[in-house]
Amino acid sequence: MTTYSNEVQACAICGLETDCQILMTTNTFFGSSDLDLRPARMQRDTMHVWVQECPGCHLVSSDLSYPEPDAVKTIARDDYQALIEPPLPKELAGLPELANRLLRNAMFFEQDEGKFAQRVLRAAWDCDDHGLTELANTIRKRAANSLQRLAPFNQSSSHNSLGVLLTDILRRSGQFEKAIEHAAQMEGLEAVQHHSYMLKVLAFQKQLCADQDAKVYTLDQAGSAS
Repeated sequence: MTTYSNEVQACAICGLETDCQILMTTNTFFGSSDLDLRPARMQRDTMHVWVQECPGCHLVSSDLSYPEPDAVKTIARDDYQALIEPPLPKELAGLPELANRLLRNAMFFEQDEGKFAQRVLRAAWDCDDHGLTELANTIRKRAANSLQRLAPFNQSSSHNSLGVLLTDILRRSGQFEKAIEHAAQMEGLEAVQHHSYMLKVLAFQKQLCADQDAKVYTLDQAGSAS
């Protein structure tokens, strides 16, 4: 069961008070996440409240009362401001409102390639929901470009996981050859070679790429594939 409440949050930047809808509970136990870690149906349906926007200064945050990193500088940037008032940049024309907010929230995390990419990816999910495949691919490529800077993904288990995630981002955006090459590189990492589930996911991704299949699949589907 999913429940919400309303909460007045005072913006940490400009002080304006905003009535925000807040997620209280949701179900995370039923269904499988997608290969790009998008949660199953009940939790994914709460995405509209994952970030809030201050109508005064346009801070976008999970909690307006707490400033995001370098918030004032980021909000003042031209690329942030370009997403507030139309017309949007040509490559983002038609961007849905939620995806717009999610992209701006991601900008606060650019110093952390992993966090930035994962937040950018959320904007692609919203484009998927609106049937905007080309726009979703454009945004996925942004996430991929960020994650690729973490190569060779051998610093930690979390780096291994980000490397496996990159395989799906490349595939879903139609970059099949790059995805196959990257999956092979991941399979060559010693830590991954001892992780049977990661190996199974990578093998599944390679087969999908060989079939030029960019559709969405779940982790359960990868785990049960022969």
